[in-house]
Amino acid sequence: MSIVNKFIGAGLAVFFALAGGVALGDSNHEAVIKRSDLLKEAESNNPSLVAARHEAEAARLMIRPAGALPDPMLELGLMSVPVNNLSLTDEDMTQFAITATQWFPFPGKLRLATEVAGSDAEARKLLVKVYEDALRFDISRIFFELSYKLESIVVVDHHIGLLKQYSEIAATTYSVGRGNQWTCSALRCKWRN
Repeated sequence: MSIVNKFIGAGLAVFFALAGGVALGDSNHEAVIKRSDLLKEAESNNPSLVAARHEAEAARLMIRPAGALPDPMLELGLMSVPVNNLSLTDEDMTQFAITATQWFPFPGKLRLATEVAGSDAEARKLLVKVYEDALRFDISRIFFELSYKLESIVVVDHHIGLLKQYSEIAATTYSVGRGNQWTCSALRCKWRN
């Protein structure tokens, strides 16, 4: 019986995929939810996906700075300045120094740092794609499960209506003397349960 249910579920999933929407609500106030609308909403508002996109953008922006030279440093220094008058000429040992330094890495290191940053940015871009695909899969799976359940409710309601009609027919045939009581009772038990 489970194989039959799988085929029915697959058939309903294909039907709703082709139909493109699920109807929710009663017959008076019916709303159609489309899978494409759900996917757009999830892709624009999912916090994990938004965070992954921001991380990918930040990694992309870090490529050029990774290959740049480190910041130059400028140092200013004073030494042996008298405390009582703060004059730079009264004391012979007073020193004033200005130093500028720039670090130059070994040749090829900046190029490699740029390549590493580029690889990291590409990996984060691919991770965004993985998150998007996983989100699409989850939304689609839940959408089709919901579609299947809603269609199952419609089918069960239809079957209950048929059982009620059969029960009424059996009660009528029994009341005119052409049917038996067992059929009438069995049908009533089936549609009430």
